[in-house]
Amino acid sequence: SVMIRPVLLVATFLSLVWLPWPVTIVFMVLTSIFIPISGIVFGLLLDIFYAPLGVSSLPYGLMWGSIATAIGFVVERFLRTRIMGA
Repeated sequence: SVMIRPVLLVATFLSLVWLPWPVTIVFMVLTSIFIPISGIVFGLLLDIFYAPLGVSSLPYGLMWGSIATAIGFVVERFLRTRIMGA
């Protein structure tokens, strides 16, 4: 349980480089459950690595990262209140 955070961080970063973007999105959501702010960071990296200039004005990676971060905060808050309420 202690090693899950670093392993997910490394797996998400490596998925940015070697795996297709849908797999990276799944890793972003999983990582955001344990480290909520990581979704925005990896979404920004996704845009920096793969967004060609002039193709789209919308930062899709950042949007997906924001969604992953929101999911992470909701899950973390739910778990925290669930554990403290028990």
